[in-house]
Amino acid sequence: MLGAQEVAKISDASSTRITASVSRDADEGDEAAMRISMEFEDASLKDVLKIFSQQTGINLIASEDVSDRKVTVYFEDVAVLDALDQLLQAANLAYERPYGSQIYLVKPRAVKDAMVEELMTRVYRMRFARVSSTGLANAAQAASAGSASGSSGFSGSSTSSSTSQPLTGSSGTIDEVVKGLLTERGSVVVDGRTNSLIVTDIPENFPRLDAALAALDVRTRQVMIEAEILETSLAKVKDLGVEWDATTEGDVLTFTPGSSRKTRFPFGWLGHADAPTAPTAFGLSTLDFSTFKGVLQALERDTNTKVLARPKVLTLDNESAVIKLTSDQAVGFETTTGESTSTTSVTPERMETGVKLTVTPQVNDGGFITMLVEPSVTKVVKAKVTPPSGSGEVVDPKTRTAKALVRITQGQTLVLGGLIDRTEEQVVRKVPILGDLPLIGAAFRNTEINNDASEVIVFITPHILDEPETQVASAAAAPPVATPPAASRLDVIEQALDQQRE
Repeated sequence: MLGAQEVAKISDASSTRITASVSRDADEGDEAAMRISMEFEDASLKDVLKIFSQQTGINLIASEDVSDRKVTVYFEDVAVLDALDQLLQAANLAYERPYGSQIYLVKPRAVKDAMVEELMTRVYRMRFARVSSTGLANAAQAASAGSASGSSGFSGSSTSSSTSQPLTGSSGTIDEVVKGLLTERGSVVVDGRTNSLIVTDIPENFPRLDAALAALDVRTRQVMIEAEILETSLAKVKDLGVEWDATTEGDVLTFTPGSSRKTRFPFGWLGHADAPTAPTAFGLSTLDFSTFKGVLQALERDTNTKVLARPKVLTLDNESAVIKLTSDQAVGFETTTGESTSTTSVTPERMETGVKLTVTPQVNDGGFITMLVEPSVTKVVKAKVTPPSGSGEVVDPKTRTAKALVRITQGQTLVLGGLIDRTEEQVVRKVPILGDLPLIGAAFRNTEINNDASEVIVFITPHILDEPETQVASAAAAPPVATPPAASRLDVIEQALDQQRE
């Protein structure tokens, strides 16, 4: 390791002054880590390059075009390779370093520009990172027909779970990153069948590509999402001592014990989360394991509490897990009359109703998990409009939904509540015939209005699966392949892919 500055100074004429100093804070031969300060006044470029080579340790071979050139340049603490490039560019020169060589060739820029540098092709087979999102998107659609792990008390519905693309972008593939690292002559081809990237570029760029792909091709952590979705009466929730109110801390929403009645099992405030994108009636907080189990048992003992879903879904870091317990229910009717005939047909208009929960986890350091949670409950209620004659009863969809971005520790239970549904039912009791008479019929008729309120509570517990941290530089398994003429390049690529499949 060299830490001191080395200074050289020569003067071969009264009008010529050359001063150079190099600072080396890394190992010998590490040109990228060295910096240089130079001051030239009407100096011979040949002498300048000689001092440059002596001070930096870079081997230079200059053509005869260099000897007669003069330069006047001032550098102060500039990277060595940047200084060399700018110095030669000012003299209309350029340098070239053959692949695998430690010698820099200095020649006129026109000569270098006219040369066509040999390209190389290398095949990278990704072990963990995806090169194409098409296959996973198709798999996610197929998975929507499968069953989620758990049980449900939501009758007449289909249960499914799937994973989708991360919310941060629609692509998320590694080939987009590689394209940003290529030179103007570089190209990349995606082979989704083998999850490989076929990269063609100049040899000098491959060390940078190797390092980038080795850092990106790492194992993605997995998160187990345990969820409990319950629907209970609002009176039962208040019995447990829960009030969903906004605190004085601004947008932060927490549990606060209810004061409207005596509580048998009070909730304790154990934490808070980022504010959700929902009305102020929505609230969230966290529970430890023992409190969560006690709350769950207290709710399940109530006869008015229904378990809508109890799924367990395994998903990758930054991937959305979607849990649906839904059914296609008729919400209206469409009447169609034929153009040539007077035939009228009535077909039902259907809508997906039920429970849907979308959770997107992001694993952070220290056992923390950031989650984007989007619960939604949709059901139908009787419409207040009069349906056409013979079309049956018409209903309206009613949705309760919320969205929250929270950060909790793994094993903690996130609780989301406040999704309250209030229904009003009018019950008419009357004496037959007499109750329908005008004016005096009110004496034989009694009308009652029943108000009912229910609340959906969502419990979500994430667990990070313990897996060894594995980082794979898959480029090491694929040796570089020199690019032959275009006619045989496809043969080389096919041979490399066949070797990897074996």
